[in-house]
Amino acid sequence: MSRRTRHSLPTSKQLIQPKVVENVPRLLKQKNQKSKTQYDEHAKDLSNLVIGQRIRMKSLPSEPNKKWQFGNVVEEAGKRSYIVGKHYRRNRRDLRTTHEKFYNNAEQDLISKLTDDLSDPPLLPTTSESHKMSEKSSEIQKKVQIPKLKVQLPTTSVSECAKSTCKIC
Repeated sequence: MSRRTRHSLPTSKQLIQPKVVENVPRLLKQKNQKSKTQYDEHAKDLSNLVIGQRIRMKSLPSEPNKKWQFGNVVEEAGKRSYIVGKHYRRNRRDLRTTHEKFYNNAEQDLISKLTDDLSDPPLLPTTSESHKMSEKSSEIQKKVQIPKLKVQLPTTSVSECAKSTCKIC
């Protein structure tokens, strides 16, 4: 297997003769060592996690919501694995430490509803819609203490908008 293949192009007979390659294991070991040193130049070890530490874990590719989820480290499950919450075993590379405040699932759902509602407000909400939005945000802020979001709603009322030359209403 260590000879050149035959083909229709003219070649010398000497190039077609088989040739034994010596020191193959040593050459492979040198090649692997070179690859390892080049990889190790920029690679770094991840720090160990402490039991009870707050983290975010990468969601599985099959899960519809691709966001990093909150969790707490429950126990170490091996050299590079940790048990997170009650059901998840994750490799260390899929866990990131965080200093964010941890909310339970119900509180997290309320926060996501609030941010989803406020992220896409209507172009010109009516006064009743803006009143509902402010009530909803204050209700959620009472249940969960989160930093106040600054949302500016238009100050014109529906009657003022009808008097002006507004093309949206």
